[in-house]
Amino acid sequence: ALVAMCTTHGRSKTPAYIRWWHMLRRCEDPKTEAFRDYGARGIGVCARWHDVIAYASDTGDRPTPRHTLDRTDNDGGYWCGRAECPECGPLGRACNVRWATRSEQAYNSRRALWVIVDGVKRRVVDVCGEHRTTLNAFRARVASGWDPVAAATTPSTAADIEKVRASWRTRHNNLAAKEATP
Repeated sequence: ALVAMCTTHGRSKTPAYIRWWHMLRRCEDPKTEAFRDYGARGIGVCARWHDVIAYASDTGDRPTPRHTLDRTDNDGGYWCGRAECPECGPLGRACNVRWATRSEQAYNSRRALWVIVDGVKRRVVDVCGEHRTTLNAFRARVASGWDPVAAATTPSTAADIEKVRASWRTRHNNLAAKEATP
């Protein structure tokens, strides 16, 4: 079904087509590795966007090469939000995509860690950065029972930083030893 949709428009070499094709595959082709993170989670593509021309028209050109299409609601699908869409219109779905850089998309990731500081939900990486706390120190503190907010807002000590460096050295030496053994 996907192949039949993709052979009549003459756009198969365009960046928009390539983005569209990958979006469809990760949402609808169980043989694709990314399917488990998209289609298997119920993330789909609205009916209008099964047409590459409608998709390209609705999303437009990406602002810069650093931008990729991001779903605003990480648990929602690729929805155009248009009234004329046979799926989005009747369901009253809003558009669920935007152009975003990788750093902007990191805020919208299932892997992002969050803490509530002074009543405001914030990413751990941002709080740690403001308080000069390494992420490794944060993780180690939480693993040893610290409150997550205290772990993120307590600056790293020289000892914390040396532990990280020692860990890197050990990892590097172990990799070098593996490569050296026949």
